[in-house]
Amino acid sequence: MALIRSVDGRAPQDLPGPWRLALTPPGACAGPGDLDAVTDWIPAAVPGTAAAALRAANRWSETAPTPIHDRDVWYRTRLAGPGRFRLRFEGLATLTEVWLDGVPILTGRSMFEPYAVEIDLAAESDLALCFRSLRAELDRPAKRGRWRPRMITPGSLRHVRTTALGFMPGWAPEIDHVGPYRPITVETVRPGVVSAELHAILDGDTGRLTARLTVEGRAGAVTLRCDGRETALAETAPGQFVGELVLPGTTPWWPHTHGVPNLHAVSVCVDGATVDLGRVGFRSLSLTRPFEGPDSSIVRGDTVAGRGAGPPSRAGEGQGEGRDLSGEVASLTRLSAKADLSRTGEGAGRASQEPACEHRAPSETGLSLAVNGVPVFCRGAVWTPPDLVGLGSDGTRTLLTLAREAGMNMLRVPGTTLYPATDFFDLCDELGILVWQDLMLANFDYPHGDPEFSAALTREVAAFLDQTQGAPSLAILCGGSEVWQQAAMLGAPRAIWADAFCETTLPALVAAQRPDIVVVPNSPFGGALPFAPRGGCTHYFGVGAYCRPLDDARRAEVGFASECLAFANPPEPGTPGPAGPTDPAWMAGIPRDRGADWDFETVRDHYVDHLYGVDPAALRAEDPERYLDLGRAAVAEAMEATFAEWRRPRSPTAGGLVLMLRDLGPGAGWGVIDWTQRPKSAWYALKRAFRPVQVILTDEGLDGLHLHILNETADTRALTVTLTFADRGGRVAARAERTVVLEARAVLTLTSAELLGRFYDATDSYRFGPRVHDLAHACLIDAGGSVVAEAFHVPGPRPITPEAIGLTAEPVTTEAGPALRIGAARFAFGVQILTPDARPADSGFHLAPGTSRLIAFPDRPRLPRGTVRAINGTECVEFGHDV
Repeated sequence: MALIRSVDGRAPQDLPGPWRLALTPPGACAGPGDLDAVTDWIPAAVPGTAAAALRAANRWSETAPTPIHDRDVWYRTRLAGPGRFRLRFEGLATLTEVWLDGVPILTGRSMFEPYAVEIDLAAESDLALCFRSLRAELDRPAKRGRWRPRMITPGSLRHVRTTALGFMPGWAPEIDHVGPYRPITVETVRPGVVSAELHAILDGDTGRLTARLTVEGRAGAVTLRCDGRETALAETAPGQFVGELVLPGTTPWWPHTHGVPNLHAVSVCVDGATVDLGRVGFRSLSLTRPFEGPDSSIVRGDTVAGRGAGPPSRAGEGQGEGRDLSGEVASLTRLSAKADLSRTGEGAGRASQEPACEHRAPSETGLSLAVNGVPVFCRGAVWTPPDLVGLGSDGTRTLLTLAREAGMNMLRVPGTTLYPATDFFDLCDELGILVWQDLMLANFDYPHGDPEFSAALTREVAAFLDQTQGAPSLAILCGGSEVWQQAAMLGAPRAIWADAFCETTLPALVAAQRPDIVVVPNSPFGGALPFAPRGGCTHYFGVGAYCRPLDDARRAEVGFASECLAFANPPEPGTPGPAGPTDPAWMAGIPRDRGADWDFETVRDHYVDHLYGVDPAALRAEDPERYLDLGRAAVAEAMEATFAEWRRPRSPTAGGLVLMLRDLGPGAGWGVIDWTQRPKSAWYALKRAFRPVQVILTDEGLDGLHLHILNETADTRALTVTLTFADRGGRVAARAERTVVLEARAVLTLTSAELLGRFYDATDSYRFGPRVHDLAHACLIDAGGSVVAEAFHVPGPRPITPEAIGLTAEPVTTEAGPALRIGAARFAFGVQILTPDARPADSGFHLAPGTSRLIAFPDRPRLPRGTVRAINGTECVEFGHDV
């Protein structure tokens, strides 16, 4: 029923209210009949939470949240009738009792399970909801798990189907989430379609849309419509209508980095009434290499095949295609890779290239996705709710738009949060962003052997799959976050931590409702230990929390990083919240692992020391502003360098998702976007690292520099690539230029020796004499003369000492709006564009000596006020309307 958006334009309506809210001691009121003595009622918004209502009444603040779980929370409103109606509750947090005119109609114990109740209304009725004290429930004696996680407390939370948000000190603010946080709707019960099941698959260039409808009452003609075509559905049983609409030549859905996310409206006509079933996208999804655990089981959307299942099918090997998972048992193929890539010959012309899909190491296993037969390097971040207080959807479009602008094509919803609302998937469908969805299971030893718990979890999964059955963006359903890792890191054997629900039950549930998606038992998963970097998917923090050097990103041979690169990312100057490290409130916003003697600011400080050779503690005390500037630069450099390694053609890595997209509160959190939805230096770095048409420079030691040119798009690109070696002042030591034609979804690797046509110590490895260059600069230019991508390599110490670099910023008017042309006479390291009320298209980038970049300000009718500066520059150039 989740797909039924409207009938003849009439959508289910939110209950009009008004709603009132009151808090009472636990158990003080057994039912609504005891509420007459309660006088302290306040207005409440539904959907919403008690915290949001109390905040609106100036009785609660997210900066100093007070407990709510220690009370019963009551909501009341009046309903107008008469007639028979259906109430739908999309999300109730968490222990809920519902009464109509004093009669109980519903009891719920899951935050993640939707409910529907048919009711008979009088002319006017009283509706009351009580959310019983979660604290009282958690304090009851309960069976302890076999292990106790430190990140989430208390241990009794494992028995309750509610979010871990608010229960993770050092990870998220301690906000209690109580109330009807998702819509409560009412609709008249009448004959017509009461449920719909859709499956959209891509078979070659043909779309196939199957539908199964349940119709209450008599129905004559039932017609399925999509993409301007239609077919009649057959009644296979009373009230059951089934059929398939075949759509030859349909336009497929792609992640935005690889094509157009085409969507198609679907409707059903039942005896003249039009039922809107939303939009679907036609795409295939496959695995391009075996995804194996320590027992060699292969996990996919419809089955688990053990050793006795025989070898995987090799059909399509070497052609960038895995077996389609849609509607049949999936045969997973290993993608064959060449030993090295074909390279261009001398001079200009069409390059000999490898398809972008054929560049993974042949001996590795791990998660690697192909969409419509084309392997996709998945990159993005971990998603968190945009509204941590009310749990609403306000800000979802802004965040998803920023994710897309940064080149992200996948977001992961972790098991520590909650399932997103329908509009999240609608927007990901529209914007072309793949979704990795965890079940809301994290860290705990969950009681899967308890029949009541198991039944509730099964209903939860079925409801989620029903809600998202038409969403092409949903690509992966995962059994949860760090459950297996938690037990394994405590020394437990696999027999303890590998639960049967995620290995066996979950794939069967998915096969029945969404056979076109991939099932991952847990995140991380694969290898002898679930967190092994080379396994299926890992939470990789070698670069980051474990303070490994940047080249560990290559050494670790990561298969797929479903979490990575966590730093305490400083927000941009002027962001509301703690002003900086001298502010007493600064440390409250620094994420930390509970019980560790370090936090993620000390991680960032490590890389400031490692990359720039400065003492961060001394700098913090002497010059807090520069301390933060170098911290922003270090984070950006670590992220760009890591993804450059992972995206190079011979890397075994098939994806990386940064922890996380947005901060959960003020300060230097993990987010690459701050709590006000303003991008940080890390967001700009990822935007540069994630370009679909990209140039990457990698240091290959004695083999010089390698230039990797990637074209993930569906279009052939005529490009000019230049490679320049120069000192900081711009004196050129060597330079080469070549024109190439890069086919659609192809990659090309050129060595510095091939480009120059002679020996040159590009990496300063041979050291036959003094190094004559301070940087190497690769530039990719399109046929119109515009710079598409740049990459830099600095063989010696980073040039962070301030000096005069000839920094300039000239206002320019373009067809798209106002812009700045920023230039520098000498090498400019980490150019920052600081504006109090606008967002530049890029910031934190480098400028080669004597070059310039045109920086726009999206959606600004005139040039904003601001400042341009560089890490290594003494100049500070102001710009804007009042300069």
